[in-house]
This record gives sequence, C-alpha cells and structure tokens, in this order.
Amino acid sequence: MIHLEGGETYAVIGSANASARSRDLLREAAVLTDDEGLCAQVAEQLDVWWVESDPIDQAWLKRAREIYRPPAHIPGQRRPGPRPRRLWVGIAVNDATPVPPKAAAGRENLEQRYGRGVVDSWLMNPGDERTVRPGDEVVLVQAGPLRQQPRSDSPARPPAIVARVVLDGRRPTALLVWPQAAEDDLEPRTYEQVLDAVEQAGGEIDWDNPFPARSTHATAIRALWGQRAVRSARH
Repeated sequence: MIHLEGGETYAVIGSANASARSRDLLREAAVLTDDEGLCAQVAEQLDVWWVESDPIDQAWLKRAREIYRPPAHIPGQRRPGPRPRRLWVGIAVNDATPVPPKAAAGRENLEQRYGRGVVDSWLMNPGDERTVRPGDEVVLVQAGPLRQQPRSDSPARPPAIVARVVLDGRRPTALLVWPQAAEDDLEPRTYEQVLDAVEQAGGEIDWDNPFPARSTHATAIRALWGQRAVRSARH
C-alpha cells in the first residue's frame, strides 16, 4: 500500500513488489483511489505498521544478507508477451433479445469511463467466447432480424475494440468501445464496400476466422474510414 499526500490525497493498493520477479514473471494488479474514507483507512494502517516496524540499520542489513536466498527462476526469464490482435468482421442481428444483466452492468461501467455513444454490445453465438478476446478489433455488419447473411447495402460500423467478453446465460456478449470520440461521427460504410476492400487485398471474409491485425486485409478495412480511423484502431 502507498499513501500519497500533496495537493490531493491518493492511495495505491496492489499486489506488485519492487522485485525483478514481480516485474518480469508475475501478473500484478493495483487500484488507485482518491476516496477520502479509504485513504484515511490506509493512512491509519500505515501508521500502525510504522510503529511496529524495525529501523533498517547496519545490523538489519547484515541479518538480511545472511538469510537471503536467490530466486529459483532462471535469470532473464520473462513471461510470454501479449497475444497478437486480430480483426473480426461480425454480424449484428436486429432482434429483441435484451442484453444479459452482467453484460449490461459491464456496459454501464464502460460508459462511465469512456462516455455514452462509444460503447456497444455484440450478442454473439454460443462458443464465440472461446475465440473472440479482449483487444481484438471488430467491424460489425448490421443484418435484419432473421437474415443470416447481410445484404450488399447493409451498414458496417467502424472498427471497435473488444473491451470485455461476458458469459451470462447461453449466449456470450462482447462489449465494444470505439476508440475515436463520439463527435468524430465516422460514417458507416456498406457490407459491399468491406467485401470489395478485402477482395482487392486478395482475401475473403470468413465470419468464423479473423484477419491478423497487421495484415493487408485488416489495413484495407480500416482505410474505409480514413486515416483517422486507422490511427484510432491502433491505439
């Protein structure tokens, strides 16, 4: 725990240690808060520990050197890097199915963080939660309530980032965030335009398989919304 006082008061509570193992091998989490009540509790607890603590002097350091044992992991070993991002072309079906409660709560939290108008819910098919993952990009093509394949003039929305995948009930829900601000108001394209862009890049759309995020196909899809959308999707 860390208690920070200055112009404003903050508390940091987390699992990370000041160690190479924490930095390189472990997955850590921390929460930063300015809640007055919680900050006061942190300060009080730190005061208790301060009174109970021992000063770090030469005798303490000598004892620490005697009991120290090197870590068991191989020096320089690092945990695997993040998995590569992909770009999906997905179908959004117009139906009356409500967003499941857990997904609705997650969407509300994202809207509080990013603002309304840039968060959407994508109700997927059972099993999609095993393939669609946070960090992926999604271009949603709108289809009718009973239509399995979109029409050529079906609108396609700009690339969005998958923020969360929620499994609540039988069908999973992906919560999507458009990185560009809502006021950018990027116009929808059509399914035919997306299809043409992919075909000109030498590929074809497969609803069950994504394009690598840095592939020519994904780049061609993003370019439909101009350089602004390309820059936003990369961040």
